[in-house]
Amino acid sequence: MKTDLLVKHIANQTTTRETTQVEKWCAQSKENKADYDSLLQTWQHIETPAFEFPKEQGWQSIAQKIKSTESPSTFTPERSAPRFRFHSGFAWAGALVVIVLLVLFQAVPQYQTRTLITAKGEQISVQLPDGSTATLNAGSSLSFPKRFKTERRVELDGEAFFNVTKSSKPFIVCTGNAQVLVLGTLFNVWSRNNETRVAVESGTVSLSGMETDSTLVLQAGQAAIVENGNLPQYKPNANMDAYLDWLSGSLVFNQTTLSEIIGDLERQYNVYITTENINADTFTVTGSFTDMPIDEVLDTICLTLDLRCYQAAGMYTISN
Repeated sequence: MKTDLLVKHIANQTTTRETTQVEKWCAQSKENKADYDSLLQTWQHIETPAFEFPKEQGWQSIAQKIKSTESPSTFTPERSAPRFRFHSGFAWAGALVVIVLLVLFQAVPQYQTRTLITAKGEQISVQLPDGSTATLNAGSSLSFPKRFKTERRVELDGEAFFNVTKSSKPFIVCTGNAQVLVLGTLFNVWSRNNETRVAVESGTVSLSGMETDSTLVLQAGQAAIVENGNLPQYKPNANMDAYLDWLSGSLVFNQTTLSEIIGDLERQYNVYITTENINADTFTVTGSFTDMPIDEVLDTICLTLDLRCYQAAGMYTISN
């Protein structure tokens, strides 16, 4: 796989055909996917400009710079405190991103985007350029421009709670499969695995799927879900605590599948959890946990589901 094509894909500048090519390559082996993820992580941890990639002549220039870095002697990552795991052929990933960014900064220095990424077990709050605030849950990312223009648009992968200042400019949260539009309100957005959930604490929110023109209006105390970019659906009898209690350090589950709970626990506690001889999608849990150690949380869940949990080699395993 050509390196410049991977960089182009990470920057969301590939054609449909190129996107399919990269996705097929990543799916061919775990090594390919790990290499791609290493490059992606390197890219995300550098504050990058919002840009349009140069056309053919620009790509030829970048490609030449990339080729000049492909010698193994060109770049050697520091071994004392490595931040990412680089695979064969990708040890120069950091240098590659820097080269591309230098070209881009020279071309469009006036447009820049910030990307914030929370690690497992981490939550952060940030003030946006218009004075609005966003609180990111663990394992999430938020991208936004350094200055809003005609609209206030941000991109979210993961979960965040927004306190949006009132303005004539619409505030738009884009996820992988949905779009949330407001003028000023308090609301929570959860977006993972091609599914987006929105809960409104106050104000009014407009929710639409990326694959449909239909829009759903949510008022305070209401919640809705978008799956695969399709028509938004109300969540009847929405429990706001289940959507918002993470802000106060609690985990609230309401008929939540064990597979989803495992993902939440891994992000919140920065642990690894696997299953053995069970289908985690067939088990559901309703309950809440506040400031409890991970061992107690897992013991309680397993006792409720008549399962067992043990820890070995730095990993928790849930089995029957």
